[in-house]
Amino acid sequence: MKRHQDIAIGIVILIFCAFFIYLSLQLDRGSAMMPLILLGLMSFLGVIIILDGFKKTRKATEDKPVEPFLTLQNMKVPFTMFFFICLYILMFFLVGYYIATAVFLFASMCYLKQRSWLIIVAVSACFLAFTYFFLVKQLNVSIDALGLLGTYLQMSNV
Repeated sequence: MKRHQDIAIGIVILIFCAFFIYLSLQLDRGSAMMPLILLGLMSFLGVIIILDGFKKTRKATEDKPVEPFLTLQNMKVPFTMFFFICLYILMFFLVGYYIATAVFLFASMCYLKQRSWLIIVAVSACFLAFTYFFLVKQLNVSIDALGLLGTYLQMSNV
């Protein structure tokens, strides 16, 4: 009998957690606390996923076999969003945080079928305003606003 795919997913989660627990244990004691707590919680959830996978495998019969939940068609949106995130990271270094974030939010909401331009603009503007006032004004976090584009513009003014 074929096993439910949740078992494999849970095992991958546990392997991921074990690797990062190993890395976290090499940090200072205070710095390692939060990653270890989160990885412990994630490991617990991985075990629950595995147990649920065994339960689903036992429930499967010859008349109703285990059907795969993850197919290429189901993974189209997550893979596309992963691609968007990779482009966002690249844009972050090239044009800076604000432009890259505005383009990413616009592209993501359009791809995810948000049709109201008012909502797209409002969410993007509010998010950027919130991050600016919270990070830059309140916490004094320095954000490279223009990335390599800013470096290029500074060099062209000299």
